[in-house]
Amino acid sequence: MRPPVTVVIPVWNGWDVTAGCLASLRPTLSPSDDVVVVDNGSEDATAAMLRANPWVTVITNPTNLGFARACNQGAAAAAGELIVFLNNDTVLAPGWLDRLAAPFRDPGVVGAGPRSNFVSGPQMVHATAYDVADAAAYRAWADAWAAEHEAQVEVVHRLVGFCLAVRRAAFAAIGGFDEAFEIGSYEDDDLCCRLVEHGGQLVIAHDAFVHHIGHRTFDVNGLDWRAIESANGVRFLQKRQAAAATLAAAVDGSTCPEGRLPACTARLGELFDEVVVYHAPAGASGLDATVVREPGDVAGVTTAAWTLWTSPDEEVTGDLDTLRAILAHRPLPDSVCLPVRELHGGGTTWREGLTHYTPRVTRRGGPPPSTPGPGCAALCEVMLVRTDGPLCTPSTDAERALEQAATVVVLGWPDFALPYLELAADDPVVRRGAWWHDVATGIVLAGAASAAEVLARLAPEDQLLCGMARARAGDPRGALALLSGCHGPVAAVERWRALDQAGDAPAARAALAAVGDGPALLSAVDHGCRDDPAVAARLLEVLWAAYPGSHAVLAGGSRLGLTAGLEAALEWAHRLRAHGLPAACPLLLGAADVAVPPLERVRAAAVAWAAFAEGTARQLLERAWPELRETDATAAQAFVLAVAPALLSGGAPVHAGQPS
Repeated sequence: MRPPVTVVIPVWNGWDVTAGCLASLRPTLSPSDDVVVVDNGSEDATAAMLRANPWVTVITNPTNLGFARACNQGAAAAAGELIVFLNNDTVLAPGWLDRLAAPFRDPGVVGAGPRSNFVSGPQMVHATAYDVADAAAYRAWADAWAAEHEAQVEVVHRLVGFCLAVRRAAFAAIGGFDEAFEIGSYEDDDLCCRLVEHGGQLVIAHDAFVHHIGHRTFDVNGLDWRAIESANGVRFLQKRQAAAATLAAAVDGSTCPEGRLPACTARLGELFDEVVVYHAPAGASGLDATVVREPGDVAGVTTAAWTLWTSPDEEVTGDLDTLRAILAHRPLPDSVCLPVRELHGGGTTWREGLTHYTPRVTRRGGPPPSTPGPGCAALCEVMLVRTDGPLCTPSTDAERALEQAATVVVLGWPDFALPYLELAADDPVVRRGAWWHDVATGIVLAGAASAAEVLARLAPEDQLLCGMARARAGDPRGALALLSGCHGPVAAVERWRALDQAGDAPAARAALAAVGDGPALLSAVDHGCRDDPAVAARLLEVLWAAYPGSHAVLAGGSRLGLTAGLEAALEWAHRLRAHGLPAACPLLLGAADVAVPPLERVRAAAVAWAAFAEGTARQLLERAWPELRETDATAAQAFVLAVAPALLSGGAPVHAGQPS
């Protein structure tokens, strides 16, 4: 049995629309439910016709007091444990209220919203194959939708107020709607923010569906809803900004090249409320920051509510205002993870490394960040982009040859890059540099057939590089002999690879046990993910077994993407979501990657929809579908129909034609 519900419907003229809403609503109610209609100064037949419906409690205002005020009046008269704020331009089907109320069995849920044909955000259903004027057809469609999405619930941070169920006690605890939002618009966004700030959870009940006509009250009364929405949107942003948390930047000065720290602190001073530098070099001056000795001293000098820890070789990108608002209002642990995007320099180009999550934001008074704990939240509004040094301009023939080799590798012709590598190796200074080693590693990992012979001749002293090439030439024993004296995470991965290739699984696992957690594990994963996808997938599974829950290994699973197949991508998607990292989902990242063939993008989007009911998946599928070759369209249609039939209508994806 669900708890009793009070349905609150604010109205202002437009009786024909209200009559249709009430007629569809009444048969869906239980005996313990009640309905309160707040008439906001209607001048048409609304007042008289409401008196002819004694099953409805009517509150009459002499003038229009606005949507928020009307909702608060209705809530004050509510008897039910749950309140559903409902627009009068909605049409209800049997069972909608039971489905919308079902998530409240979880005591942490304070708000729920249905899916609809006319709504913004993830509540939107693009493929609605019914005529709402045909009541039987609408009921049948809603029943089929409910059966397909039975008990599916998604936690969100925003619900749209056209049909919003709230727990009455939670609504009262935060003081209801903010009545300063005139007429209507954004008062629902503001309410949702405050419900979450109060510690509650908002959900979409995916099996509940409500037809919404949209903007009918505005249209009936001749109002410019866009102007009203714009004005209320400004108020909403001002209110959120006023309540935002202050944010300090803590900078590790020991990692900054000489003379560059003043520019770094000046740049951060434009973004953050405070800047603190620790481990500053002796004699550092001209810093637009407070200087302390140790990271543990930062909390004693900053007044900001939160601290973001960074280094001079990182750039902070993203929406810091949104981050401040989230830190102020979302229930969060004392340590929060941010994504860190690694870029590795080689000559004139950057090579993409792992994007991983690491604790970088701490609450005031807390210790400096450490490794992620099981309850550590992850935010994606801001990203740290880390580079491992400045790029250079080739100035010698050897450097120009090396740049050409790197370009050829990127084009996918590693064997053609070997002659350029040999030309660069003629300069002993260039050959001893990190750039030459990185390009040579890229040639080996890209699968150059004769790399082992070439490297044995060019750089016999580089046992790690020669061992890598020997393993990929099909000689694991020779590789192990060369790798025996090598140390570090990359050498551990290469020993694992050779032992795995030789079929010695226990020894292979033991080789990885020496890596350890922390930065070394991150380096191991980064190197392993540059290998053949099948090898990388096996490596990540072994590392996951050894370091379950590691954010570094999760980053590898995200980077693996679709290269190891949909089954592996789905497994990593589940793991990432279980650890609070849905933004790193390899299915969605693969479906969004234009470099991936359209058929694979369609398949990834369909699996993401079927597994997680991701609204983004539909948009990604619609984007990829027109790019399908004619020969792939049939396969795409068959796959989506088998996995996620709701994404198709008539054999092709339905594009959003309704306003959102």
